[in-house]
Parts: sequence; structure tokens; C-alpha cells
Amino acid sequence: MSMTLEAPLTATSVKERSAAATRHLCETLQLDTLAPKDLTYLALALTEVASEEAEHNSEFNRRVRELYEMIAPTKKPAKPRSPSSWQRPTKEELMKPLKAVGTVDPSRIAPYAPPDPYALLELFGPEQLPRVLFLRTLENLKRAVRIVQARHPGTKPSNMGRKDAIVEYIMRYVTEPAEAKSQAV
Repeated sequence: MSMTLEAPLTATSVKERSAAATRHLCETLQLDTLAPKDLTYLALALTEVASEEAEHNSEFNRRVRELYEMIAPTKKPAKPRSPSSWQRPTKEELMKPLKAVGTVDPSRIAPYAPPDPYALLELFGPEQLPRVLFLRTLENLKRAVRIVQARHPGTKPSNMGRKDAIVEYIMRYVTEPAEAKSQAV
């Protein structure tokens, strides 16, 4: 059986090629046609034998690596994130306990006062700030926007009705260097 690649693999051709390779392996090993439930055991046996062979056979390693690189889809390089970029926290991340990385006068983080994003930044740092903000209600975040606007007049979030837009706005003006802020307006 030839293992050359003539055209880019599609999901269908990957399944067809996998099925053909499995049939060929079963014939070579003189195994009867295996039931789908038995393929897991064949894959395990094949992986264990291949890993043992790879430990002492560099030609085997080269062939497997070469074929893998030919058939695996090329991965797009990840975009580098700027230091001030952030991602919306996942539900799991929101459940993790926060860890203070600094200290702040307690009066700046009073529970019933508008959340001061600058105090929260000092207390939790830029990495945890999106999590801290997403834990707040939309109404509390709107009140936090006023604190940021006091330092950056004429600015506003792209959408006051969405947490994402408000957090993006707060992160931009609270965590970015001053020169970037003046260009962002």
C-alpha cells in the first residue's frame, strides 16, 4: 500500500484513508475483519509496539514523522498578544479564587461604592482584572465607566449595554500606557 499524498486531505479522505490503512494492517497482521469496538485495542497495540520501535529505530521515527507532517493540516501561527490585550474569562476561570498581588486602601474598594477599576488593578493586577470586572453586574460596570471617564474625558465604551464592551473599554484605559491611550481616542 502506497502512503504518498497526492491531494490535500479532506475530512472524508482522512476517514477513507484511515479505513484503508486499517484494512491493510489487518491483512498484513492476518487478523480477521475487526469490529469497530475492537479497533481501540488494535490502536493501543499498534501505539505500544510503535513506541517501543521508536526508542531504537531512527529510520522508523523519520518515516512516521515525515508522513505525519505530510498529512497533518498546517497550523496557523498564533497571533502574538499585546501586553494589554485580554480575553473574556471562561466560566471555570471566573470560579477560581482571586489572589491579591498588591495592597489598596480599603475605602477604595467599598462593597456598595462604584467599583474603582484603578484600585482593582492595583489590588489584583492586569492579569486578573478582567475576571474581577466580569464578576461585577452590568450596572456596577456602568458606574465604573464614570470613574474611567473622569480621567479620560470624551471617551466611552463602544456599547454600554454589553459587559464585553465595557470591560474592553476599562482594560484599554486602565492598563495601557499613556501614549497608547491618547492614540486610542
